[in-house]
Amino acid sequence: MYGNEYYITASRDTSEADNSESIHGKLANCTIESLLQSFIKLACKELFSKNKYHILANGKKIKNSYKLFLEMYDRLNLNRKIKINFDKKTIELYNDKEKIPAYDITEASDGEKAIIQILLYVFLVPKNSYIMIDEPELHINPAIVNDFFNSIETFRQDLVFIYSSHSIEFIESRQNAKLIYIKSYNGETWDYEYLEDKSLGIKHILEIIGSREPIIYIEGDYQSIDYKIYSKIFKEFKIIPVASCTEVIKICKSIHRCNLNYNGKIYGIIDNDFKSDAAISKYKNDNIYTLPCSEIENLLFHPLILEHVLKKNNSAENNAIISKLKKVIIEDMKTNREEIIKDFINKNTPIFNKKPKYNSIDIESLKYDINENFNSNMNEFIDKVNKFIVKLDESLNSNDYNQIYIYPNKGIKSALNKINLTFSNYQQKIEISLEENEKFRKEIVSKIFGNLGEI
Repeated sequence: MYGNEYYITASRDTSEADNSESIHGKLANCTIESLLQSFIKLACKELFSKNKYHILANGKKIKNSYKLFLEMYDRLNLNRKIKINFDKKTIELYNDKEKIPAYDITEASDGEKAIIQILLYVFLVPKNSYIMIDEPELHINPAIVNDFFNSIETFRQDLVFIYSSHSIEFIESRQNAKLIYIKSYNGETWDYEYLEDKSLGIKHILEIIGSREPIIYIEGDYQSIDYKIYSKIFKEFKIIPVASCTEVIKICKSIHRCNLNYNGKIYGIIDNDFKSDAAISKYKNDNIYTLPCSEIENLLFHPLILEHVLKKNNSAENNAIISKLKKVIIEDMKTNREEIIKDFINKNTPIFNKKPKYNSIDIESLKYDINENFNSNMNEFIDKVNKFIVKLDESLNSNDYNQIYIYPNKGIKSALNKINLTFSNYQQKIEISLEENEKFRKEIVSKIFGNLGEI
């Protein structure tokens, strides 16, 4: 049975429940100094006894506490060794190899103090207790924090460790742990729930339940164009970039399965990448919005955005600049017709590969399986490619900018050079417009994203 409860607060000025007692009496003031004095009393008692072992109440023999303490500390492979100065009744840190003389624990860094304090505390709490540590990662080098707590958990397997942490990395590192979401505390009672289904991944679960804003998952990272633009367009949302389109889809679909008790809304935005109308409609059911154009770079050349940013006034000169840029983009798309078709073929090939895994290692059997797989879907695939080529050519021959800018073309950014503007400057103009012109921002949301948030 677990009856004793001990706490190490984030301030590291620890205290314990009123009924908590250890073999050294009350740990009423568990600063590092008081913990050290309790530990030294134990170490002295064991060192001056004739026994090499400390005998527990159940008769089990363990190495004396001082030796165990040193061994545990040494396992961390830190740049300092420790020893007890029994004359001064203190712990000292040193490094003989680097000729660093011994110095008192009071002169140690916050990280060194935090490690030693927690080690001492774990040694002194009685058997079969609860020990709650608030912000366990505080002051400790991130490179060792996981190994450190793995070590103390292994050493004191009789304890129940309860951690309160905002660190996703630390939470993910705890094995065989129960995850509890603390919703609120009104001074008397706690509102919480156990998070049993972790299929979404702890990182994403914490992102969602820890947010007070609706969330949009996007492709990219925090340095990408996607994040810089979407965070300006959807300023009332928390924008979270993930590795890929596949990851966005996976997260948004998993939200429903996890049944998280979350009051906000979760959405996703993904690149078009030649997705079919059927696929786009299906994604919409999971609150995933598909761009009307190939990718974010194309979106920045949407007529609404392009004309707003470049049309400072309705002068003939500005209109001529806009017209010139559109013509350059149209001609560039025509030049890259074959590359666009190749891109379509490569992105659609996996869809028609109905058997992505092959079990045979016999070469002839493998050839047969591959041919059967592709031949069975070849007609459907070729038909889809032909239809795309017809549609692409119709768009290119129309010279209609609205039909043409949507196709993938990495060279679209360089078209700005023809009007003496760099893509970086153009992107900056867009970001400034989104920040300063609320009407423009809302127009993009409504006309391009179909009032995302009302899906």
